[in-house]
Amino acid sequence: MRRTFYLIFTFLNIWFCYSQNDTIYIEKDYVMLGNIKFNQIDQYGQKNGKWIHYKLTEGSSMDIVHSDGDLWSSNETIYYEYRPLQNNEHNGKQVLITEKVDSVIKKIEATYQIVYNKIPETKYFIKSEGQYLSDNKNGIWTYYHENGVISKTINYKNGYPDQDFTMYRNDKTLMMTCEKVEDNLWQVRKFSKEGKLLSEELKKLDDLKEIY
Repeated sequence: MRRTFYLIFTFLNIWFCYSQNDTIYIEKDYVMLGNIKFNQIDQYGQKNGKWIHYKLTEGSSMDIVHSDGDLWSSNETIYYEYRPLQNNEHNGKQVLITEKVDSVIKKIEATYQIVYNKIPETKYFIKSEGQYLSDNKNGIWTYYHENGVISKTINYKNGYPDQDFTMYRNDKTLMMTCEKVEDNLWQVRKFSKEGKLLSEELKKLDDLKEIY
């Protein structure tokens, strides 16, 4: 009973991954999203071209499945690993990590790991997107909160911000403005949710690394 239930559960997960229009496909040399190749490394080991940074949504890497049969019950903890497949692997490959059988109370507890190279749209969000040139961010990059709201848009030149930019909270309220005074000197203003100016100071570009 437990094995049958598990196979059905695994099949549904694989089918669900294939049915998503915005599934991320993780290959060894690139990432595919919407028929476009991202995250490619050139022959010199440098990032070049279109790039996306994504993050699994909270709690998406584990499921706990409970089932009750006529005689036996089971609790299964399933961990998901999203990465390129190795030569001897297939999408949805499961590996039994631990198993405990209690014949007195007729209960089975097991832990599995399942490998996928496809991430459905419900399991991730795009953190940022833009382009790399010779391992440096170049041109316009857009950053997002988990709810899809744009947090900031920055124009880069050789990996450094080249123009003024603004940061927003996930409720779209203004959080911060950064205005370029000169190459290594920026005017930074922070605001409350109500739009009140909280602070204003000049900062060197290196002091803003956590922001850009």
